[in-house]
Amino acid sequence: MYREFIKFDDKQKFLEDTSFFSVYIPTVGERLDYKIILESYFKYLNGSCYTGLILGTHFRVINELLELVDSCIPSVEYKFNRASMKYTFANNSILYFGVMDPDKSKDHFQYVAMNLQFIGIVDYREYKIKQLDYLMCRLRKLKTSSIPLRYRCI
Repeated sequence: MYREFIKFDDKQKFLEDTSFFSVYIPTVGERLDYKIILESYFKYLNGSCYTGLILGTHFRVINELLELVDSCIPSVEYKFNRASMKYTFANNSILYFGVMDPDKSKDHFQYVAMNLQFIGIVDYREYKIKQLDYLMCRLRKLKTSSIPLRYRCI
């Protein structure tokens, strides 16, 4: 599987990057800012049918992300379904949130049917390589879309 990635310690460069796989590594002493992974997804929200998935290791992480969403969403209409942890936007774009347990060797298979243009991984160092590799295969380019496929890790 493709494992070459671009590493950033500058938030702005990370957000502007259009490469397939990039990782944001905070500088020493900097607290990990979950907002950066949300901003990475919302960068291309103006395209229709743009589907993303943001994964965390625990529900605590996902709840922190959900609390930040309103401060990151551009001014567009959306609906949120708490039971499925899914945002649906007026342009038919979707953002899913999920938990993938790094200690369960087959937990990544719960995402088997997803076709995504964006995957965001929070606390990526906690996961096994095979889990991260498998998720990469869920990225699918839409024929009618100019949005690049992006796999972002923090």
